[in-house]
Amino acid sequence: MVRERSKPSEEFKARKLAVQKRLEREGRWGEASIFKEEVRKACRDSGMSADAAVEHSWDEVERN
Repeated sequence: MVRERSKPSEEFKARKLAVQKRLEREGRWGEASIFKEEVRKACRDSGMSADAAVEHSWDEVERN
């Protein structure tokens, strides 16, 4: 069975891209990407939905 994912809002996609580009310019994207995946996995392991885990992980990257 293939799970359907919701589509992220345009606002979320724009914010995510801005954060990623800034971190790339600063030379910190590699480290941030690893952190983001660790947060996402921890969220999923705790029972959070896939979409919520992705959004929360990006929020944490931006916050940190």
